[in-house]
This record gives sequence, structure tokens and C-alpha cells, in this order.
Amino acid sequence: MQLEAWLRKQPREVAVAFAARAALRVLPMVQPARKAGFEFDFLAKTVLPVFCATAVAWAAAKYPAQPVFRAAARPARDADRVAARAAALAADAYGVHAADLWEAVSDDTWCVETGQTASIIAGLPLRPFRDPVQLLSLWQELKAALLAARQDWQVWTIWYDHRLDGRVRGEERELAYVRIKEALWKQGPAIVNAEIRRLIEEHGPPAPIENVPSAVSYGWSSKGTITVVPGPQNWPVFPFQGGERDHPNRLEASRVLAKDTARSLRNGKWNVRSEYGETLDDYVAYLPRDPEEGNFLLADAQARIIRAMFAAEQDFLPSPLAAKLKVLLEQHIGLRAYYPTTEDFYESVRTGHLETPLPLDAVEGFLHGVRDNTPTLFETNVSQSLEGVARPIPTVAPANAEAPKSDSAQPAPPLDPLGEVDPEKARRFTLGSAVNALWKAVLSGDQADKTVEGWSEVIAILGPKVVPILEWLRSVL
Repeated sequence: MQLEAWLRKQPREVAVAFAARAALRVLPMVQPARKAGFEFDFLAKTVLPVFCATAVAWAAAKYPAQPVFRAAARPARDADRVAARAAALAADAYGVHAADLWEAVSDDTWCVETGQTASIIAGLPLRPFRDPVQLLSLWQELKAALLAARQDWQVWTIWYDHRLDGRVRGEERELAYVRIKEALWKQGPAIVNAEIRRLIEEHGPPAPIENVPSAVSYGWSSKGTITVVPGPQNWPVFPFQGGERDHPNRLEASRVLAKDTARSLRNGKWNVRSEYGETLDDYVAYLPRDPEEGNFLLADAQARIIRAMFAAEQDFLPSPLAAKLKVLLEQHIGLRAYYPTTEDFYESVRTGHLETPLPLDAVEGFLHGVRDNTPTLFETNVSQSLEGVARPIPTVAPANAEAPKSDSAQPAPPLDPLGEVDPEKARRFTLGSAVNALWKAVLSGDQADKTVEGWSEVIAILGPKVVPILEWLRSVL
């Protein structure tokens, strides 16, 4: 084959870079190998050695001047054998032939011909071979399985995503993956991955936690600033016929009911606590008119607060107000069918260990750093979104069981099909996950090609503040 003959004539460092990139291209194929004789202790005996082998190969290509990675060399040799067998079985199962791989590798030859060094080539984005959709689908399957194992596998999923995207962090950070003591490799993924995470955080900003649902989404604007952007929580879906037509009508009905009730409360029509009107105003402000505006998940949080107050005080509320709140909540619950990410978010709240207090001093320090860099690096809506989420919820005291009861015909709040969720726990998770999402956007500046003056300084300022928040979020998950 002409390409093989060409490669034999290249310097050793070029061959190493090509070999490393070829190994990275086939890495997702370890996933189907699970069903081909690798079921036993799959993550420890197959996946971790495969990552080790590819990390050593990639680091040797990217940093050729570094001394031999003695700590990882022996595990990597063992991993090479596992990786080769797993890849061969998976390739056979999927009918992948060497010609397909060589076709992708040939793209890298152009880089050599144009004078790029082996180190630069090693860090370029990867083009998956043959069927990119199939390979990326396998990677998503493997990634989901790794994150579900909760053994700090995000250090490797982030690492491989960076290889796919051609993102290279600082040298010390990248070398953390191959500077693990040999004795640790024998102790399994949880120990190895935790040590990698520790080394990474020693040499750079902490990594955000992957796959955490957030009520707020952030991204880079065309001006080179970070701003609130529409996220999955705001995009309606229409699984049933007629849904696209009914959805705006339901939204408008909820908006009108909430505005009319809040107006009546402000005019003093009913003598009840002021938090009802304030929470209804927040609900209207968050309720989206379209995916680009508002935030349905935050509107849902306000609806839950209204329901919690209503449930605690239903025997003492004026019947007309109770009836209005009941109808509003029924309308809102009907709206949830169009926003399925709401259920996913509250599942995280219900299953999380949210009894631990959120480190509010760290949150305030993080917010202070954001405010100090607004509007140079952050749009005003960023700090506003965090401040809105951080706002304390109204106190909801349980009703006095010995107090006189109102008429049995008094309207009661509807049952919530998503179940009961403690509003304070939901607020903690909402705030912690929003900080995580914002931190992820901050660190994505290099991917977005941002060279904004002061950007690295902001990372240095916010980094120490975000560490305890991420540790808290990792513990509750």
C-alpha cells in the first residue's frame, strides 16, 4: 500500500503521531467488545487499560521531548494487548477493514506535506474512519456507561472529547494521565481516576462535572462575552397530534391566569402573605414566550413554591383565591408535558444527597467575581440569572392541625405527577448546577477561539471559588 510505504520513510515522531491518532480513532469500538468476551469487570480490565494505552501513545506523540513515562509504561504495555484484542473483536463484529482506517489516516499525510510538526498533528481534531455517526454513537454509549459508574470517569470522557475536538490543555495537565504510579493502576478505576483528577486540579482550573442537568444554559456571544443562551429546558416537544397548536394556547392561559391573580393580590383583594404575589410575578417573568425567551424550568420552580404555600395554607385561603391557584397549577402541570427535561431535572434532585448545605460563601465569592467582570466578560443576564436562582424561597410552615378547618368544599392544590420535591433542596441543586454550567462555558473559551483580554485572569479568580461548589455537587450526585 502506498500510504504504508510513505509512512515507513517518515521520521519516528511522525509514525508515533500517526499510530496514536489511529488508536484514538478506534477507541469507541471497545464498547461492542463488551459483548464479545470482555463482560467480566469490563471497566477495570478493558476500558481503563485501553485509555491508558492510548493516553501514553498520544502523550509520547504530543510531547516527544518528555522523558519516558516510566510510571505508565508497564500498564500501557499490558493495555496494548487488551486494546488490540478488544479492537480486533469489535472490528470483526462490525466488519471494519484496515482500508477504512487507512483512508482516515491518509488525511494526516496532508499535514506532514504542508510542514506541520508531529506534535501539532497529534493535537489536531480527529476524523473518525468509515462511518463517523456509528463511531460517535458508540462513543456516546460508552461515555454514558462510564459516567453512570460514578468513579470519576469524567476525567477520561473529557480527555477523549478533547481529542475528538482537537483541544489541548496545558502540558502538565495533559501529562497527568500518564504520571500515575504503577501501584495505583492495580487498584482499579476509582483510585486511578481520582488521582488523575487530583493531578489535573494541581496544574490548572478544576474541570466541570459532565452530564449535570442545569436550569440555566450559558454560551459565548458574538461580542466575545458569556451570556445566557436558550437550552434544552426551553425547547418544547410535541409528541401528540395537535400539540404544536395547543402549546401556545396553554402558555398564554397560564400567563394570563398568573398575571390576573397577581394583580388582584397587589390591589388588596385578599388578605394573604405577600409572597403569593411576588412568586406569581416571578412565574410570569420566567414563563417563556418562545425558546429564546424566559426559562420554563425556573418558571416550574416558582409554580412548585406556589403549590407548597397553597398546600400548607389551603384551609385558610379565601376560596376564590384557592380556586384561581388550583386552576393555574392544573394549567401549568399540563404544560410540563411539552418540556420533558423538567422531569429529568427533578429526578436528579430527588436522587441526590442534598441534605448537605451548599457552601454559600463560595457561591457568593463566585458571584462577586462574575459581577466584577460584567460587562467586560459577562453579560448582565449572567449575574442576574444566578442571583435569581440564589434568592431564598418563602418560608412554608406546616399548617396547624388544631386550627379550625374551612369548608370541605374548599379547593385544594392538584396532585403533582412528578411527586413532591423539597423546594429548598431543589434551589440548592439549581444553584450548584447553574454554577457548574457557567464554569463549563468559561473554560470552553479556548474551544470557541476566544482571545479576550482578561479571560485567563477570570479563570484564575473564579477557579478557587468554584472548587468547593463542584466538590459539593459531586458529593450530592
